[in-house]
Amino acid sequence: MIDEFMKKLLILGISIALMSGCCIYKKYDPQPVDTSRILGQTQEVMNADTTHNMGTLPWQEMFTDPILQNLVDSVLVRNVDMRSAHLDVQKMEASLKASKLAFLPSFSLDPYAQWNMVGQNQAWMYNVCVSADWQIDLFGKQLNTKRKTQALTEQARDIEQATRVELISATVLAYYQLLLLDREQAILMQTDSLWRLGLETQKALMDAGQCYSTAVNQFEASIYDIHLQLLDVANQLNAQQNAICLLLHDAPHTIERGRIQDFTEPQQVSIGLPSALLQHRPDVRSAGRNLEAAYYGTCGAYAAMFPNVTISASIGLSGFNPLELAASAVGSLLQPIFAQGALQANLKIAKASQEQARLAYEQAVLKAGVEVNEALKNCVIAKSKREKYNAQVKALSDAYMGTHELMDQGKANYLEVLTAQQTLLSAQLAQAINDYNGIYSLVTLYVALGGGESSAQ
Repeated sequence: MIDEFMKKLLILGISIALMSGCCIYKKYDPQPVDTSRILGQTQEVMNADTTHNMGTLPWQEMFTDPILQNLVDSVLVRNVDMRSAHLDVQKMEASLKASKLAFLPSFSLDPYAQWNMVGQNQAWMYNVCVSADWQIDLFGKQLNTKRKTQALTEQARDIEQATRVELISATVLAYYQLLLLDREQAILMQTDSLWRLGLETQKALMDAGQCYSTAVNQFEASIYDIHLQLLDVANQLNAQQNAICLLLHDAPHTIERGRIQDFTEPQQVSIGLPSALLQHRPDVRSAGRNLEAAYYGTCGAYAAMFPNVTISASIGLSGFNPLELAASAVGSLLQPIFAQGALQANLKIAKASQEQARLAYEQAVLKAGVEVNEALKNCVIAKSKREKYNAQVKALSDAYMGTHELMDQGKANYLEVLTAQQTLLSAQLAQAINDYNGIYSLVTLYVALGGGESSAQ
């Protein structure tokens, strides 16, 4: 009887599947994306090395400062966002396991016993029954749920890798921001020492009657300005160290560090082929997984319109006779006919969500190309500026020393010296900032190219 029932169900399922074009069973086929022009056509892109991809280098090879490496290792272990992303992966893995087990029948044990007395007759009434329910996935409901959950699990792993890349870059940039502040503090302290010598010179000239007190006051005001800047830098140093402590999930403390001058950058900037962005950037892969999950969501919405096929069976001992065995089996088919428009609405929602996911994926690919383009341009600009800043600082340093010597000889006034001092200080601070901008651009480019996190990992 059941065999005949199942044959009819199978014939019905095959007929419906053929009528629906088998869309409820078809696996997701990623749409090809044209990446030939996503990096743009700038001169920097045309001159870049496409044979290799620096975005695939492990971050330890990209950032070789041992103090920074220890700091990044600590952040990756202790940071709350990283641990939370890992827990999200564990939750999705558990959901995936549950969706795979949904294909198996469920069993339940229902023991029951009661003492009955009817007149002078006394006996135990018992019922020990094992029942099983098996929902046959004839129309792909459980299959699409499993495939969707599998895509979301992979997406959770991509999000974990994206979080890892973001934390590495955030730690590296925060570390070098701290080193930049150290460099600015050293420049200001060195300037303070030099300007104090100028102040002593002006005091000596005033005592000799060769200048007025105005010159001394101007030098003193300039030194006070240096002190104010030093206080601002000290405050920024404290705030920056606290920001790194937050990344470490730790209370405020002093961060061990090196010098920004010791940073070494790659001799050749290599960006690889544009198509590699789809493989190496975890955020792009995550957007692709989201589109895949949305596709299976649409398939599941189609499948929900078809019948639910369930086989129920039970076997057990019941009644007054302990040797009496009872067994039963039944198959059922539940076809939704009218669900107050919910099924059609769910299908429309699923289709709209799939289209949104497709648009988000395309936007993620374009965004990746823009980020590489901008970071590469910034790297080139920062490198070009470095040579000019070096030359400018040397020229202004020579000018300052020459002006100071002329002042000592009475051939230049204090305003010329003050101007030379201020100009040199501004150039030195701008030079330090440009050094950091070069590091920032390189880190940004490294992250834009994948940040060392490929799909193979």
